[in-house]
Amino acid sequence: TQSTWGRTKQLSDIFFCVNGGAKQSFIMDDSPVDSSPFLQSPIDEGYYLHLSDQPVPSGIVKRATQTLMRPSKLSKAFASHEPINETKQWDYPNWGSIHKQLEISSTEDEKKPIPLDAFRATSIAGNDILASTLYTTGLTARVAGPLAPLSLVLVCVVLWPFRTIYSEVGSALPLNGGSYNCLLNATSKSTAAIAAALSLISYTATAVVSASSATEYASGELGKFDVFWVTIAVLAAFALLTLAGVRDSANVALVIFAFHVVTLCTLIVACLIFIIREDGATLTANFSADFIDNPMKMLYYGFSTGLLGITGFETSANYIEEQAPGVFPKTMNAMWWLVTIFNPAIGLMSMGCLDIHTIQDNSKNVLSLVGGAAGGSWLRTLIAVDASIVLCGSVLTAYVGVGGLVTRLSMDRCLPRIFLHTNRFTKSHHWTILGFFLLTSSLYGVVSGDVTTLSGVYAVAFLSVMVMFAIGNMFLKYKRPRLPRTVRAYWSTVIFGMLGMAAGLVGNIIVDPSIVGYFLIYFVIAMLLILMTFGRIRMTKIILHFVDKYEAISRRMRPQLLLKMKKMKQHTVFFFTKTDAISVLNKAIIYAHDNELCDRVVFVHAYDKEENIPKYLEENHYILDHIYPRLKLDLLLINSKFTPDLVRALSKQYNLSPSFMFIQCPGANFPYHIGDFGGLRIIFQ
Repeated sequence: TQSTWGRTKQLSDIFFCVNGGAKQSFIMDDSPVDSSPFLQSPIDEGYYLHLSDQPVPSGIVKRATQTLMRPSKLSKAFASHEPINETKQWDYPNWGSIHKQLEISSTEDEKKPIPLDAFRATSIAGNDILASTLYTTGLTARVAGPLAPLSLVLVCVVLWPFRTIYSEVGSALPLNGGSYNCLLNATSKSTAAIAAALSLISYTATAVVSASSATEYASGELGKFDVFWVTIAVLAAFALLTLAGVRDSANVALVIFAFHVVTLCTLIVACLIFIIREDGATLTANFSADFIDNPMKMLYYGFSTGLLGITGFETSANYIEEQAPGVFPKTMNAMWWLVTIFNPAIGLMSMGCLDIHTIQDNSKNVLSLVGGAAGGSWLRTLIAVDASIVLCGSVLTAYVGVGGLVTRLSMDRCLPRIFLHTNRFTKSHHWTILGFFLLTSSLYGVVSGDVTTLSGVYAVAFLSVMVMFAIGNMFLKYKRPRLPRTVRAYWSTVIFGMLGMAAGLVGNIIVDPSIVGYFLIYFVIAMLLILMTFGRIRMTKIILHFVDKYEAISRRMRPQLLLKMKKMKQHTVFFFTKTDAISVLNKAIIYAHDNELCDRVVFVHAYDKEENIPKYLEENHYILDHIYPRLKLDLLLINSKFTPDLVRALSKQYNLSPSFMFIQCPGANFPYHIGDFGGLRIIFQ
């Protein structure tokens, strides 16, 4: 081959021979070849790859002899002996190209809202986590008896590690999305979709349990009414409010939070006075041996049920982008202190004011009864009003939260694009809101309004999210160790937290095995919707297979199905690269192929001087463009520095969300934080 380099560069047809992963041999052959730009017939153990009749970049022949190529990386289409038929043409885009962009249009600085301070950021999630106290106290007492306060202390111990678990992920990836965003940047999109499905179930259970509990407290104070239909009416009312464009307000949340904290403090003080006045007689009677049968079992069941009292802890990670720098770890610490101060204390005060049987029989609205016993009717009314306001606020938070999550999943092509449709007047996502109302109402109807079962489903969904977040933290440590972060949780801390939540998950299932069935119904529905979105091309191919069996139907439906599949794949992803290493570029292609429905991958390289462009970048792009016939591989060279402004400008110019722009994991010397890029995805180390 050395004697024919000059001649080779002039040839219009170039072939590579691949033999079991060995180095490529360059084949010179003047014999006629098939005009198909795909693999010819296999000879011996190799394949002849006819690249194309395009001009060959300078130096590519020498590089080709040094490139390792494995047959398993090649598409099956290469091995075809026949020209590509009409059915497959939709799957083969045009050849890629190289573009140089000498300048990038500047983007106007968007007016960002004032970031949330520690008080307002804590109040939004704090309302959720302290609202759960209103129904957790009674539910825990039902299974743990007088040991309920101690069970709630164990909950605080297990929650302790999650302060640093969440803070580490938040400092490394300060992006909205919680466990979904963490797993999306540390694993695959399908794995992240599991966390998203669990979050959807958690939001669903949040709305149902909060609406039901608010109705129970109102019923206890205003007189008995049909709780079932009033709960449905509450869910419908907040669906209408959300459709009308009502959103969470940090200032309103702060006012509600302050009112709720003052109410709980008032309750604790009144209970202390009551206990002191009666010399702790009720408290002593409740802790007698008659009510303690199997202490270890009661503690475990109480701990498992008591974990429902920390629901809302994960909420802050869903609006981390709206928080000021450094605020997120403070909210984590603040919420842990809120849980540690109020949950065990209120559990203990309840034991000091009411006998254990009264608490267990009135678990749905026990705190209003405690307030009545300790302070009289005024305190009972105050508790009922506070409970109704805070719990209804949790319903609104669930609607707004699920709207944001579904919108993110739809933009990431994990859910159908129909959920991105907005109302022309209120700009709300009406299909998401209506679908969520139907989901919550059906869940409440399926369990016949049983709050205990609802709480079990809620606990399973919430604890699954917590376990997934701990797993995401471990993946982040293992697969993204170079990613800068200001907080680091020890491996032992993460494992302890994960095992604690997993133990609580198992305990809830043991207490009420029926919740597994209810949970699986809605989890399977959510996952099927996601999987159908992921596999819509495969499903269309199956339909096409059966349509082709009937000629009359095939003539009518085949063109439509082929056009539909082509449109499904007409998406683009960007990969920002600073290297010309073909292994790195290939990994980006494989990731895009495995995780996105796209037919075009654009390699983007930003350079300050033309001589600094990696030497073999164009040649390796040329090679890869021919290795992957089902993808159009473009190379975009931009005379600019790689900055957040560049990413925003490209996002605007190409109408492409930063979530579909990929990057290799940056190191400690990277001058920017990954959060500055507005959702740029890290796909490998």
